Amino acid sequence: GQHVTVDVVNETDVPEFVHWHGLMVPSNVDGAEEEGTPPVPPHGRRRYQFVASPAGSRWYHSHTAAMMDLHRGSYTGQFGFFMIDSGNDPGRYDQEVFLALREWQYFLSTMDPDETPDPNDPMPEKPHKPDWRQNGLEVSAPLYSINDKILGAGEPLRVQPGQRVLMHLLNASAAQIHRVALPGHRFQVIALDGNPVPTPQPVDVKI
Repeated sequence: GQHVTVDVVNETDVPEFVHWHGLMVPSNVDGAEEEGTPPVPPHGRRRYQFVASPAGSRWYHSHTAAMMDLHRGSYTGQFGFFMIDSGNDPGRYDQEVFLALREWQYFLSTMDPDETPDPNDPMPEKPHKPDWRQNGLEVSAPLYSINDKILGAGEPLRVQPGQRVLMHLLNASAAQIHRVALPGHRFQVIALDGNPVPTPQPVDVKI
């Protein structure tokens, strides 16, 4: 229910949109071109003002149409959590953590993951000459991260026996479905896409 003001500065050479995922906001600040939101102009800024609603674990991300340019739109690193507290959370947990999953250095590939790479496939990063072949193009990425840290580079989540941990899992990927597991433990799913589920359920793997 709070009034929110966010100033977005666009330091790129192209128009940009910031979409507030899961929020009930007017179309002029929704951050989607198809909804009539004005873009943030190149090397310009735009002020977004809205009332935060509904409560839940939300996120913001680019809503610019990338087409074949893997350095635009959802392929960029423009994303983040946007938490709206209901004020009614009893807080029956010992830790609350936010984990964002993401890939980096997207490239177009015609290969199957189990096949030998085609020497004619574009290399990671934007190729000098885009591959416009229409059949078999897949978006791949060689690097994966959780909270911008690859395996072995980040601090582990440290807990004590019997503690309860509330995890907010965000798949910020533009092209991949991720599976998350905690061997020896189970997730208790209480919300999906930030919205409470009618009947919380225990699961071994969260997709």
